[in-house]
Amino acid sequence: MPPKYKHGKVVHGYTIKRDEFHNSGAMALSYAAKDSSGNKVFLKMYKSPTVRVSWYRAYMDYQKELKRRVEGNEKLNEFCYDMLDFFEEKRRYYQVFGWCEAPDISKILEKVRAGRGPNFKQRCILARRLMGSMTTLHKAKIVHADLKPENLQAIKDDSIAAGYKLVLIDMDYSVLSDKKAPWHDDPDKNYIGSPNYYSPEHLRGETPIPASDVFTCSLILHDLLGAGHPYESEEPDDYSDKALNFKAPKPK
Repeated sequence: MPPKYKHGKVVHGYTIKRDEFHNSGAMALSYAAKDSSGNKVFLKMYKSPTVRVSWYRAYMDYQKELKRRVEGNEKLNEFCYDMLDFFEEKRRYYQVFGWCEAPDISKILEKVRAGRGPNFKQRCILARRLMGSMTTLHKAKIVHADLKPENLQAIKDDSIAAGYKLVLIDMDYSVLSDKKAPWHDDPDKNYIGSPNYYSPEHLRGETPIPASDVFTCSLILHDLLGAGHPYESEEPDDYSDKALNFKAPKPK
């Protein structure tokens, strides 16, 4: 098991600020931290992959290529979170991202349902920005593969009529559509996705493709513009049946 860092622990020059944020997820332990200049960052120490799996080194190279594609594309860089640092220490892999205080789209959806959210025209602008980000991402041959409202940050921006700009986060298990994922042949590792937002490819155990992102975007857009998730269910089998058979009600 990976160590759980205490407040004030310094790792590779980053000081853990456990009192501000920490979380234990399935793939990583995550912390708020400060860099050497005092800037707040998001630090992830990975539980998966570990050095024990055959694709550990290949995963690190895959992440570097993902970072290179994002940072080498000025337009795509605008839509993605800041990938600040990737490093290895004591045989564990770490990534450091820019900290973002913004709410995610799930908070916007809560406001919409309560009648307090952006108006329909503003939501249409958010929808166009979401699909613009997908177009740009896919042109760079990247499939996000884990889209959901919580992975879309809504950063306040009064220069945009919608009042927000969207930023994609949680891309550490995104897929390069022209380069097989290192974990593809590992029988113990599936492609990452989220309940109620799985694409048909996820549900069939296939590799996510650009169309997988488009499918999941349609679920988010249905909720954002049509007031409701078309397939949402507490039961995985029920969601799978609805999604694979396209049993969506008409949007409101």
